[in-house]
Amino acid sequence: MDYEFTYDDHGHPSLSLDMGQETTANWLNSEIGTDIIKLQQLLDIIDELKAGTREKYEVKSRRFQLVLNRDEADISEMHNGINEQTTEDGLDYAEEGLTIYEDESISGCGLDDLEDLLLAWQSFIS
Repeated sequence: MDYEFTYDDHGHPSLSLDMGQETTANWLNSEIGTDIIKLQQLLDIIDELKAGTREKYEVKSRRFQLVLNRDEADISEMHNGINEQTTEDGLDYAEEGLTIYEDESISGCGLDDLEDLLLAWQSFIS
């Protein structure tokens, strides 16, 4: 996973990821940011998953859903609490035989890749 750490116009640390990983970048920038405690808690959970003392970890916020297991990390962006397959006007895309472009609202990677990214982020913001 290729990433770039920079500072935004306000001097806050910011992560940029490759195309297809935008949701991971948005999640880290907004949900973790510079919160060292949240970051360390997540790294501890990853350690538990890798050690086999935890099978799965799932957390939802207003904007994101994070699902971790021993091998993978999946991050989905929530759309104002609306199911990803249903529009605001109630149209059910699956029922209509349509799909929603999801590349910008779902990211996945290996658990090791996420851990490496979080450790690099921890180093960058410290």
